[in-house]
Amino acid sequence: MLTAMPDANVSDLQSVPAIARETLVLACCDPAAGFLASLFQAATGMRLIIIPRSSTQSLELLRQGLVHMAGLHLSTADRPDQNADIVRTTVGNRYSLVRLAQWQEGIALSDSSRCRSVRSVLGAKLTWIGREEGSGARQCLDQLLQGRRMPRCIARNHAAVATAIQSGWADAGVCVQLVSEEAGL
Repeated sequence: MLTAMPDANVSDLQSVPAIARETLVLACCDPAAGFLASLFQAATGMRLIIIPRSSTQSLELLRQGLVHMAGLHLSTADRPDQNADIVRTTVGNRYSLVRLAQWQEGIALSDSSRCRSVRSVLGAKLTWIGREEGSGARQCLDQLLQGRRMPRCIARNHAAVATAIQSGWADAGVCVQLVSEEAGL
């Protein structure tokens, strides 16, 4: 996850109440963001409030000045600078990119699935759970399905993808490895 955040001007903080000066707000879809918040508080004594949103939703909240930081993961192997490009296009040049975490995203399948390769997954008649447009998982799913019909059911986050598969509502979906392993997929 990369985080875009504005370059701070310390003089702007003088009129802000103390509780607000001691709070950062991060919009992101990282399932481990709560852990980051606890580490941040332990290290700094400050609060980190997490607002769950997709990458592009997070950047839009940052553009509107509603959050301090936006987590995003939209770069791909063939477009490694896509995060920086999207930040520049959406919010301008006054923002810095900070790598906070690196995660793997892939296809989550139920234990009962006999698929053992991407080719076998794409050739099987599976019910997919999707993610909303603007998320890195949706970008990955679009690339995988390449023009095939998109899933009718859309999950709001990585955990919802895993829950849909665990519950039998879907056979496959794209989510981060942490969530998939935690769900036993």
